[in-house]
Amino acid sequence: MRIPTEVFPVKPSLLSCFLCLGNVGAADLASSDSAVSFAKDIAPVFAAKCVTCHGPEKTKGGYRIDSFSALIQPGESKEAPVLAGEPARSHLFQLIAAKDPDDRMPQKDDPLPAKQIELIERWIKQGARFDGSDPRQTLASLVAAGAQPDPPANYVRPVPVVALAFSPNGKELAAGGYHEITVWDSHNG
Repeated sequence: MRIPTEVFPVKPSLLSCFLCLGNVGAADLASSDSAVSFAKDIAPVFAAKCVTCHGPEKTKGGYRIDSFSALIQPGESKEAPVLAGEPARSHLFQLIAAKDPDDRMPQKDDPLPAKQIELIERWIKQGARFDGSDPRQTLASLVAAGAQPDPPANYVRPVPVVALAFSPNGKELAAGGYHEITVWDSHNG
């Protein structure tokens, strides 16, 4: 779908950059010497990449990862998914770090980026601590618990657009980005 530049004055190449930058997670930004937070750094990775196949609706290998208390329980393999301080002996880490695509998790998807694998390894080395309020709390609720920033009064650059939807009559166009939705008149912008 072509986005009219008179309605959204963002060049397509610039829009692609914004969309790519939107995929940079907190896990990519944590420095190598800081403490790794399960709630802020690890839960978003697992919620985005693992819960679909290892959650309450689908539990491949008898293993769930939709909460901290579930992720530390072994699945059908009976191997300890996480051994605090020992990533090399942690079955979960072995699977996400595996080089063979048949053994690696997530399966049928791109491997986790190296920075995320390193972050998970650091979290396990640092003791695999849970820093939320309730270990039975879903990862989704941990991720959603983060405060959303208020939008600025004036934007210094065009807002990245990550979703578009026309009204049923085609007169309005809703654009989603920067934790907000703006509604545009499709005839005059």
